[in-house]
Amino acid sequence: MMGIRIRRSHRWEPWLVGASLAPLIVMYLAFMGLPIAWTVIRSFTGPQGTGLGNYLEMFRSPFLLQSFRNSIWVSAWSAAIGTALALPSAMAIRRSPKREAFTVFCNTVNNFSGVPLAFAFIVIMGTQGAITILLRRHLGLELDIYSSTGLMILYVYFQVPLGILSIYPALDVLGRDLLEASRTLGASDGRFWLKVGFPLLLPTVSGTGCLLFANAMGAYATAYALNTNSNLVPIRISSLVAGDVFLDFDLACAMSTALLAITLSVTFLGMRARVRSQGSSPGGNLLDISNPRWSAPVLLGTLAFLLLPVLSTVLHSLSSSWGATVLPDGLSLRWYRELIGDPRFRWAVLRSVGVSALSVGLASAVLLPPMVLSRCFYPRLYRGIERASIVPLVVPPVVTSVGLLILYSPTPIGGTIWLLTPVYSVMCVPFVARGISSALEGMNLREIMEAALSFGMGPLKALVQVVLPNIKGGLASGALMGFSVLMGEFVLGNLLVGTRFETLQIYLFSKRGAGGHLASAMVTVHFLVCGTLSAMAWWSLKGSRSGIRDREIESAGCGGKVRQLIRRWRHAAY
Repeated sequence: MMGIRIRRSHRWEPWLVGASLAPLIVMYLAFMGLPIAWTVIRSFTGPQGTGLGNYLEMFRSPFLLQSFRNSIWVSAWSAAIGTALALPSAMAIRRSPKREAFTVFCNTVNNFSGVPLAFAFIVIMGTQGAITILLRRHLGLELDIYSSTGLMILYVYFQVPLGILSIYPALDVLGRDLLEASRTLGASDGRFWLKVGFPLLLPTVSGTGCLLFANAMGAYATAYALNTNSNLVPIRISSLVAGDVFLDFDLACAMSTALLAITLSVTFLGMRARVRSQGSSPGGNLLDISNPRWSAPVLLGTLAFLLLPVLSTVLHSLSSSWGATVLPDGLSLRWYRELIGDPRFRWAVLRSVGVSALSVGLASAVLLPPMVLSRCFYPRLYRGIERASIVPLVVPPVVTSVGLLILYSPTPIGGTIWLLTPVYSVMCVPFVARGISSALEGMNLREIMEAALSFGMGPLKALVQVVLPNIKGGLASGALMGFSVLMGEFVLGNLLVGTRFETLQIYLFSKRGAGGHLASAMVTVHFLVCGTLSAMAWWSLKGSRSGIRDREIESAGCGGKVRQLIRRWRHAAY
């Protein structure tokens, strides 16, 4: 034991960390940084030379200005309504004993957007939809899903679960000791909420509203699948780079730059507001002991709002026929048999699974070494990687696609899976990074690595045999979440490769005129896949966290050999 030499620093640490970080930097630059930079540069060029000609043309066009007004209008209202609905819903879920199940459900619905969401609402609110029939017969109202009101309903639907997931973690700021102190001073509960509770939540609420606004500004697939002629900024950009009649990449770059500036500015304001709200109360969470009468009705109302399109779509997929009646005439599995019997569907599923799995694997391989090594040796660099991993979430995919088309369309990888795979890898980086980060929380990674290195293990061997087994739950959780998101991705696939590599979402969009029953079956399959992946990701992450919360390394989820290695290292060191 006394012959063991303990080394706290190594000369090769900077080189090893730099080498592990290089693939991540190259992937970020090649498939996000350079396309965005080239989009901004190209926005100042054109046939008339370098200048502001593209921006002047954009501001002089009433049609393009209307697209910005429409996008801002639907984004602002959907963000306001979504935040107003998400706050009481998150508080009701926080009080519920089934909060974990509700959180998993919200995460599943959060991925239920784009083409499947548009088709689901067409089923229940289209010309012969069940809700349309009920409103027409009993209230004399006509609801047009293809109108601005219908589009607003769809936007609010996918904003609510995102708002819940954004607000829910911040509710820990409400400690029960604050309420007890307020009561001791003679204040009523109503005055407590007016003067203390809601002011504490205000930064979180305002930050969530900003994030929802940015999310709606960059949304493309839902509006495009509902009505390809919607005059919104993302749709106008796509028509300028992938339209059938009029192409103008310079003008598309100017619109993309303007859209990027709006989303980044609003996201920055939202993140600043959320930073001011961070913190937890040592006195326990107030919502754990407070159970007002409105909690259960709000929770039931939220579930009804989120479940109605899903259940209606499932019922429609199982109906033999559903005409001008509220309920279907009969049940049948005909549409699922027809769907499975379609070779195009099977190949589309295989393509989506293949490219999603390949992309998630690439993102995991590129992210894992630099995150682990930087956390061990350079914590500041680790925090920088965490912040950089969020960037793909705040950049609208339609903006990235413009630069990608300009840069890579003339190359051999243009329009192929070899372009789509690394672009998808960048897109799922935030989810994989979050899974790894959650697994690393609470682990004394430096001590584990020092023990392994001091007993003769190389850095890569220590990473594979010591660290990886202890974070596999978090890594699996992030990978499953990234896989679920990529299975529902439509924008990049449609603009970069289109029907040349038909994924599940592109196949679903191509079948929009084939019949509502078949589309409902496809949407149901998609929702079941997303739900299963979300549940698996949640339980993987939960298992990973439960294994690393203890203070002692011996109880940190490490295997027996690792615990023995750390004991020997500690004994030799101390």
